[in-house]
Amino acid sequence: MGQLQFDLYNLLTSLVVFLTALAVLWIAMSSRRSSSGQLEERLNRLGFLTDPVEGDETQEQLHAREAMQRALAELDTLKNRDGRFFLTRLLTRSGTERTLVRHIILSLSIAVVLQLVLMLFDVPTLPAVGIAFAIGIIGPILHLRRLSKRRMQVFANELPGALDLIVRGIRAGLPLLECLQMVVEEWNDPLKREFMRVTNDMGMGLSIRDAIVRFADRVPVPEARLFAIVISLQAQSGGNLSEVLSNLADMLREKAKLQSKIRAMTSEARTSAWIIGSIPILLIGAVSALSPDFLAPLFETETGNVILVFCVGWMVTGFVVMRGMMRVEI
Repeated sequence: MGQLQFDLYNLLTSLVVFLTALAVLWIAMSSRRSSSGQLEERLNRLGFLTDPVEGDETQEQLHAREAMQRALAELDTLKNRDGRFFLTRLLTRSGTERTLVRHIILSLSIAVVLQLVLMLFDVPTLPAVGIAFAIGIIGPILHLRRLSKRRMQVFANELPGALDLIVRGIRAGLPLLECLQMVVEEWNDPLKREFMRVTNDMGMGLSIRDAIVRFADRVPVPEARLFAIVISLQAQSGGNLSEVLSNLADMLREKAKLQSKIRAMTSEARTSAWIIGSIPILLIGAVSALSPDFLAPLFETETGNVILVFCVGWMVTGFVVMRGMMRVEI
């Protein structure tokens, strides 16, 4: 009994150490430059702001730069104050109609049913709990993240076309609200839903600045934040909105082309990563089929469970590292 408690203690300690190391690694791999700094660079590239020079326009440029800093601060403050549960944000951004309570009940039901099925097949407790947790709890979250990422990618790809429509409307003399309503009428989800929320917020009495800040919070992509900052700056300090939006649309198209080139250049590395990551799984399956008793100690003994946990942990760590190495931010 004492030996069993000692093994369980070692197992739990190993899990805590591994999860802590993985969290630190994830934070390190996800570290990026300040989003405000990136957005300021892109606004400068748009020609919206230029470095102050000696002349008659210096004070105007300084005023515009201060307005941009205030707009960036508003967006960052709203992001930092967002106290919603991460699943609530994920459900909103994925575009699904599922509520938080329904998602939790569904995930727990899948995990419990899978755990009972594995127990019927005499699967050891620790692997059964791990499999049930991974498929029942982690699986739906990863699915929501995938839906959210796909939806945000569609939004980013279609935003330049919507900006062109807004530019044509502004140049024709239409107010901004009517131009946004034209996007709602002409486009499909996700642009239709998000711009409809903007027009609804404005219809409820919110200013264009407040409505567009809420829009940038719902759509966490750089393209949406750039659009929100441009609108916010125009509301504060004025300017030629149609020209700036036209430049923004052109820049977003160039960014999409560059992303496609980068994806094509890294396709070989991504394929190699998937092959390398799948080799251990294929080997385990082949060995289990040829000699079922050979790997039995990994699943039937406490020491084998510890070894199995560490092996899976190092595989996940390697996959995260390779994914971070292949990720190129623009």
